[in-house]
Amino acid sequence: MKILVTGGTGFIGSKILEVLGEEGYQAQKFEGDITKIEDWEDNLKPGFDAIIHVAGVRTETGTDLKVNLGGVEALKQALLTISKTTELLIFISSQAVYIGTKPPFKEDLKLTPKTLYGISKLRAENLVRQIGEQYHIRTVIFRPSPVLGKGVREKSRMSGPLYSFMQKALENEDIDIFQDGNQTRDYVNVADVVKAILLAIRNQEMEGIFNIGGGKRVKVIELAEWIKEAAGSRSVIVVKGGEASFSDPKEMFSDTTKLEQFGWKAQESLRDAIKSLFD
Repeated sequence: MKILVTGGTGFIGSKILEVLGEEGYQAQKFEGDITKIEDWEDNLKPGFDAIIHVAGVRTETGTDLKVNLGGVEALKQALLTISKTTELLIFISSQAVYIGTKPPFKEDLKLTPKTLYGISKLRAENLVRQIGEQYHIRTVIFRPSPVLGKGVREKSRMSGPLYSFMQKALENEDIDIFQDGNQTRDYVNVADVVKAILLAIRNQEMEGIFNIGGGKRVKVIELAEWIKEAAGSRSVIVVKGGEASFSDPKEMFSDTTKLEQFGWKAQESLRDAIKSLFD
C-alpha cells in the first residue's frame, strides 16, 4: 500500500512515517508547499492508495486559515488531475475545534470554535468530508488531544506549554504556570495517535470523525512536575494566577468511546512520553 504523508518532518508526521515503514507500507513524505495546487499535483503523480494529511500550523492569526484550510482546498483541486484513485484520506484535525463547548467532548456536538486555529481546523474538516463525497474516498478525521512524546518542536503550539516547560527545566529557570495550575488536559502519547492511524488504514469500516485522547485528566501543574523530575531540574514551579480564557480553558477532555469501539485504547504511558523528551 502506497501512502503519502504531509508534515513528514514534524512531530507527529515523522513518527507516522517511521512506523509505516516498520509496518511494511510504502510511505512517502510530501515535498513542497501544501497550499499550492501544483505541489500537490507533483506529489500525487506516482499515485497513492492513501493520503495522511498531518501538516498544519497554529499561530492564532490568519495564517491558520491560509495553511490549514488552504492546504485542503489545494488538495481538493489537485485530486481532479490524478489518474489513480486514492481510496483513503486521513485528516489530522485538533481538539481545539471543541473550545467553547463544555466537556466531555463527543464527535457529534454542534461546534462553534472560539479560536482562529479551531475555526481553521473545523472548516478544513468540512472540506475533507466534501472531498470524500465528491471523489468517493473513505475519509477519517482525527481530533487528537494535546500530544506528548519525543520530537515536540519549538515552533509548534499544538501541545500547549510543553516546550516552554522543557526549556525552563533544562535551564533550571522558574517554570511559570498561569491560572492556578489545576486546569486539566487529557494528554495523549504520540504512539497511541499513530496506533489510531494504523487502525484507520487497516479497518475499511472506519469512516467519519474520531477523538483521540489519553482518557485521564492531568493537571497542568502535574505536567510541570513530571517535566522537572524527568529533567533532573532545580527549577521552581511558580503559579502566576489569572483567569481561564478561550485560548486556555479550565478543562479539556475528549470522549474516546467511538474510537474504542474499533478496538483502540490509550495504552502508552504519559510519564514515559515526558521522559523521552530528554533522551
